[in-house]
Parts: sequence; C-alpha cells; structure tokens
Amino acid sequence: MIVDSTAKLPPSGVLRTLALIFVVAVAANLLTLGNPGFFNHDEWQRLDHIQLHGLRSFITQYGAVQAGPDFGYPVRPIGFIQQGLSSLLMEKFPFGAHALDVLIHAVCALALWFCIQSSPLRGRTALVASLVFAVSPLATFSTAWVGASFDRLYVLFALIAATGTLRMVALGFKPVPILLLVIGSVGAILSKETAVMLPCGLVLLMAALLIHDRRRVNFKTAMAVLVIASIPIAVYLAIRLPALQASFGGRAGAYDPAKGSMLENAYLYFAQPFLLPAVELVSASLLPKWTWAAAAVVHLVVLAGLVLRRGLWAGFFYVSGYFLFLLPVMPVSIVGAHYLYGSGIAFSLGLALLLPPPEFARRWLDGLMYLLFAAALGLAVTHSVFIQRNMYDAGKCQMLFLNSLDANLPAARAAGESIIVVPEPGALGYVARRSIFGRHPYAAEDGVAVDVREGEAVELHPGERAYSMDLQCRLVRK
Repeated sequence: MIVDSTAKLPPSGVLRTLALIFVVAVAANLLTLGNPGFFNHDEWQRLDHIQLHGLRSFITQYGAVQAGPDFGYPVRPIGFIQQGLSSLLMEKFPFGAHALDVLIHAVCALALWFCIQSSPLRGRTALVASLVFAVSPLATFSTAWVGASFDRLYVLFALIAATGTLRMVALGFKPVPILLLVIGSVGAILSKETAVMLPCGLVLLMAALLIHDRRRVNFKTAMAVLVIASIPIAVYLAIRLPALQASFGGRAGAYDPAKGSMLENAYLYFAQPFLLPAVELVSASLLPKWTWAAAAVVHLVVLAGLVLRRGLWAGFFYVSGYFLFLLPVMPVSIVGAHYLYGSGIAFSLGLALLLPPPEFARRWLDGLMYLLFAAALGLAVTHSVFIQRNMYDAGKCQMLFLNSLDANLPAARAAGESIIVVPEPGALGYVARRSIFGRHPYAAEDGVAVDVREGEAVELHPGERAYSMDLQCRLVRK
C-alpha cells in the first residue's frame, strides 16, 4: 500500500492548502475571467428563453426530469438551472458569468483534494494532483465554455460520492458517508447523463483500494456502496427508458451511437492533453495527423513512466479512469474537449504519482521521473493557455460582432429587410454563425432574419441587405 508520510495536517495547514489550490485554479484561468464574450450559441439561447418567457418558465421547462425524444436530448436539471442563472449576467457583466464557471472548477479542484486526502494517496500526492487538475488542459475547455458547466457539475458530485465511498470503507455505515454517497449520486445524474458511469467508477475505486490493501474493503461494504450509488441512477434511467430505446433504435440524430468510430475517438481523446494546436476537438481532424501521433506518444511516455514508477496496476487504473466517463460518448460522431473534464482526475493523479517519495533510493529514476513530470506539466499548461487564448479571441470577436449587428437591426427591421453577413477573407465567420444560430432575435419571426454566407460571389435576393464582416469582427454595409 502507498501511503504518503505527510498525511496529517493541522487545521492551519489545511486552510493554507485549500487557499493555495483555490488561488492556482483561479490564476490558471485568468484569460477566461477576462473574456468579454462567450463560446457558443447554447448559453445565449438560455438568456433568450428567459428574456422571452421569464426565469420561471425556463426553470419549469429545463428543470423537469422527463424521457425526452432520445438520449441525446439533455435532461440535466441542476446544470440547466445553474446556466440559466448564470446567463442573466452575460450581457452586462460577462466577468460574473465566467467567474461562476471558474468558481465551479476551483471547487472541483478542492473536492479532488478532499477525496484523495481520504485515501491512502494523501498528503503531497493529494496536493500535487489537485494543483495539476487546476491547471490541466482537460479542464480548460469546459471551464471557458459557460454551456459546458454540466461536465464540471457532474464531476463535482462524482467526487463527493467518491469521498463518501472512501469514508464508508474506512468508517463503516455512518450517516456522513451515506449522505455523501446519496448527494453525490443524485447530484451527478441530475447534472449530466454521463454520470451513469458513476457506479462503475466507485467499483474501480474500491478495486484500487483492494489491490493495495485487501483488509480495507469487504464485500458487504462494497455492495452497500454500489446499491446506494446506483438507486438514483436506476430511477433516472427508468424515467428515460423511451429515450434510450430511441437512441439505440437508430433515431438519435447526431448522437446516434452507431455513427462514430470508437477507435479514432479514443485515439483523439488520449492525445488531447498534449495536442497543443487543438482547441475544440471537432476541428482536430483539420490538424496534420503527425500532431495526433506526437501527442499520443507523449501521453504513452507518461503512462510508461507511471507503470515504471508505480507498477502495472497503476497503469491499468490510470487508463480505466481516464476513459471511464468517456465511454458513453465514445461511439458517437461528435467529439468534444469538454467531455474530458472527468478524465482530468486520472490524468492529474497519474502525473502526481510520477513523483518519487523522499525515501525512494534509485536516484537515476528519481531524476527521470521529476524530468518527465516537469515536461508533461509544462506541455499541459502550454496547451491550456493556448485554448484560453483562442477562446478569448473568439469571445472578443463575438461581442464586437453582436454589438455591431444589434446596432443595424432597427434599420433593417424598419426597411423590412433581412441581413446577410458576408465575412471577409480571414475573418472569423464561424464566430458569426455560432453567435446567431437558433436565436430568436436573429430569426424571421422576430422581424429580422440574419444569415451568414461565405464565398466570393454571394447572391442576394429581394429584401436582403448585405454587410461584410471585417477582420475586426464588425459589420460594414456593402
């Protein structure tokens, strides 16, 4: 069994540790905090609904637990209510909306520390893993995208459930561990459907404990954990059974599990931490394949170092933990960097376990592991900054575009004309498309239809007014 000798901390030491993790999590996302805009149409659609129908209508509609047409239809009451409240800050106080997202991420990093601190891998390992998680590129995309808070929320509740599991194993059937398990399981499944994998994750956690110390887990405790964690998820799946049947019956649209390549998706998800030119994985197919291979090789080297340092079982649990919460989305064609937020737990713990304990005597291996840790962390932080910088540029462009577009709406409405946006060569046309997609202020039923058309010769129809979108993301009438 691996036990860190720095396990026990005085209260003042705990507070300093928590403060350090919180500050690093915030500092690692300064570009996100300063982003004047947002990533996608999803978060704007939340605000559109509230402005049209009111907050009560939004909560009633999006807070309901229902079957839905297919399993790709999101039923995530906790996540949607949080996003609805967050959207109220988007127009006049974007910093506040982003600050809530960074706060959720920082709380997840703190929850990870509490979770690991409840296990044999505590002390320095808990601190290092939490700090790596705070700056990890696997967390950056979700943290920078208001519409991806679902991933942070279900991981937060999953960590609460994992802490309850560890305490139940150590203390037995006490009220606090049982309460943590119930809160964690209910909260996770009401945050995102991916939490259906939570019972498997807890089994994996108890298996790891069993491998290191057979006395720590007995069958009765393991079954109790599994039953308590599974009941809320079983109830949720029973409610959504018609949607599950539709998804596996070929009526799931883009989220049809038969449309994706599991092998290619697994390859891409494995490469992501070190795939430095990648921001969102949907467009990763445009990158040269050698960049995928190079990133995957770096990750394999990290995995090999972990096996060399901690043994084969450590490698097994690392890979299992990394892909556990990806399994529900692995078969679908849509890939997303935000799906990797849960994988960040295994990634961060794996990097922390590369560091040798003070009593480790093989000096050449000590130096090699420290070098590998520093190189992997350096590449990971570089990737995180790259993602944030690109999302900052897109957010700035979005706000300039929307402000310019809104300024031209009254004239177009008075003239009864539609607005056609023609991006100049090199302009971020995709930002314009994402900014207006599926939004009522820019639809025909609201009085002004807005469309984005790209190409050298854009054909206009009667009743259409053309504007070019320049390199500064502003509209200029043609």
